[in-house]
Amino acid sequence: LIFDTVELKSDIFSARDIIRLAGDFRKRSKIILSMRKDKLRDLEELADTLADIDFIDIDVQLTKVLESFIKESTAIERKKLIISCHIDSLGENIKALEQSQKGKIKTLLKCSPIIKSFTELKQLFSWRQIDPKNRFIFPRSPAGDWQWFRCLMLHKQNLNFVSDGFSDVLDQPSVLDTFLFDYDFTHFSAVIGNPINHSYSPAYHFEYMKKRNCPYFRIKIEERDFNNAMDFLESLGLRAASVTSPFKESVYRKYQ
Repeated sequence: LIFDTVELKSDIFSARDIIRLAGDFRKRSKIILSMRKDKLRDLEELADTLADIDFIDIDVQLTKVLESFIKESTAIERKKLIISCHIDSLGENIKALEQSQKGKIKTLLKCSPIIKSFTELKQLFSWRQIDPKNRFIFPRSPAGDWQWFRCLMLHKQNLNFVSDGFSDVLDQPSVLDTFLFDYDFTHFSAVIGNPINHSYSPAYHFEYMKKRNCPYFRIKIEERDFNNAMDFLESLGLRAASVTSPFKESVYRKYQ
């Protein structure tokens, strides 16, 4: 199995291992080097390998590594830079990323906060839409509530992350998802409810909806979020929905 891009993270692999793996993958995949420890020694040991790396992702909170890279790297290497942020708060996350661009080079930005509602998801998406070529969004949740959204974004943004089966980020699409949704689409369908993970509707309707270029997702909505959620989903391209408990009456009132 060959992936277009492979991520090598400094909190999982040593600098020596990253150098070896970069050599192994270089001929068949692009490589993202993700710096996740604020250790200048790691950056120094990897200096000779940076020319072979396609993207260099540095967390905005790694101030020593980030400042050193911006100061010491070549212009070509700086064009590969992604500044990422994993602060839980949406507001603090965006603030940290935008501050990183003041008085410095302009870079790709990767925003991955914990999203608690559709209101926040809409805010995150709106932030991306200001500069969609250079801003990438990866909402997280404790229970994987936004996996459908990250599947939806597989063909809407050029940078995405897929679970290898061992990730603790439940919102990441699976390897299987990359095959199921391996086509470009402008509309989608869904089963909507709470709870929703038990639903077999996506499996039942998959072939029918794929022939109509309209993938089918499970989408969990909180009752307090219903109206905002439906409005946002329609703006994203929702065109058909199966509705289960507790929203049948709410849907009737909204769309009668």
